[in-house]
Amino acid sequence: AEAERAWGSDPRSKPLRRWVLLSSRGEVVREGRPTETSMSQLHLSPNGRTLTFERGGGGPVQLVGVDLSSGQEKVLPLHPNGTRYFSADGRTMLDLGSMQLFDTTDPMRPRIQARAPETLNGCKMITAAVSDDGSLIAVELLEAEDNPSSALVRVVVFDRKLKQSVLVLSRAPSTVGGLQFEGRHLLVGVQRHPIPAYFDLLSTSEVRLYDLSKLF
Repeated sequence: AEAERAWGSDPRSKPLRRWVLLSSRGEVVREGRPTETSMSQLHLSPNGRTLTFERGGGGPVQLVGVDLSSGQEKVLPLHPNGTRYFSADGRTMLDLGSMQLFDTTDPMRPRIQARAPETLNGCKMITAAVSDDGSLIAVELLEAEDNPSSALVRVVVFDRKLKQSVLVLSRAPSTVGGLQFEGRHLLVGVQRHPIPAYFDLLSTSEVRLYDLSKLF
């Protein structure tokens, strides 16, 4: 699925956007109605049946779910506050801005699963990753102490309930950006979509690998 931008026939009109679902051959399978509102963070469920995206414009950002069998859109009862990170099986989603974990087994009915501990209040989150089965959550954030130029980061791994945590990396240079799970291993310095726009990912020789198989 992708967002498409087009202009109306009147050159003075605002740009219109719509979501488009393409087949593996590049054929249009289904498309949404043109809208003037913004669209971002499109996510297609692993089974290809549901599309979710954020819609903004003149008010609070809305999370919209689309039943791709019918094309029907529905505003979901969730107000995203940052980048959303999903497990590979699509059943778990982390909203990094609010540090809340959601059960998205049914993408059209997300249910809150866990909230971040108070120790993270006021911390500046940079990026995150969710393991394939949603059992591990990795978060990269700025060091809170003795970091006047915001040049140092740490990486913390949480369990599914955001209760237990392990410090994987501390006081590392902020150039060490990016988190990616491969099974029960965590790669630091590389990342799949979504990738923060300001990231410079590391070369292969500088990527760090952590074995988390014995955690939790």
